[in-house]
Amino acid sequence: MTRVEIKPATKEVIDRYYDGKLTRTVRAFIAVQDEKILGIAGVYVDQSRLVMFSDLSEELKQNKRVIIRGMRMFKSIARKKNLPIHAKAAQLPTAKGFLKHMGFIDIGQGLYEWHKHKR
Repeated sequence: MTRVEIKPATKEVIDRYYDGKLTRTVRAFIAVQDEKILGIAGVYVDQSRLVMFSDLSEELKQNKRVIIRGMRMFKSIARKKNLPIHAKAAQLPTAKGFLKHMGFIDIGQGLYEWHKHKR
């Protein structure tokens, strides 16, 4: 098995992955191993924030290094745009802890926020 790569997701890949149902303009990346897409994650601008979304395979959820690498990519985008990132914690036992570990703050109702100025 080869290493998991993170690559920019093209419009064609996003349309194919979501059957053309994703109508927002997004900045997304895919995690690929042996030409198989293991997951997709991205952000979109909503008012004055970036909203993060992801759809990860069970296999990818076990690969913490790749997930952390991807999270750092999104934080870099947010820094450049000077916008906070909002994310909703998935219904996984480790999701809230992971977001907190990555510097996100619980803002209530299952939502978390990261901003370069808040630590």
